[in-house]
Amino acid sequence: MIETNVYKLAAGAYMRELFSCYLRRKWYLFVLVACPWFLLSFLNLNFIYVGIIAIFIIIPMLLGFVYYFYAFSEECIASIRKGKIWIDENIIKRIYLDDDGETIGEKAYSWDMADRCVVASRSFRFYFCGKKDVFLLVPSSIFESESQRENFIALLKSILRDRLIM
Repeated sequence: MIETNVYKLAAGAYMRELFSCYLRRKWYLFVLVACPWFLLSFLNLNFIYVGIIAIFIIIPMLLGFVYYFYAFSEECIASIRKGKIWIDENIIKRIYLDDDGETIGEKAYSWDMADRCVVASRSFRFYFCGKKDVFLLVPSSIFESESQRENFIALLKSILRDRLIM
């Protein structure tokens, strides 16, 4: 069993991770918005203005849609609330705390629900079955020591096996 320190993740940190994952997978959507206008500008120079409008107005609107679509997901809200993580061989439990440090709720995730886990240098992203771009984000700084982090990774390797991405 591993219990982490209390932490509160900023919403901006979650959104940076989300946007980088989303743009890595769906980069072509943003290219398809702007590219035709720049190609048409070879025929008529006025289309370059439409391309600039697409870059500075339409693409930020698309990113805003992504933000509002994923910002109210259960995993996003769970990631940015103050709490701590309790992990064992059967479940990963997120314990929610208020400002005084009192427990106000908890959410348990079975390891069977986990689709995959991505281990990065700064964070762990837990993806769950049926939810492609939504993840539970756990920063690496919540562990008291590097050995506790290594024990956590070893536990993940034993549980998730081929679903662990490093």
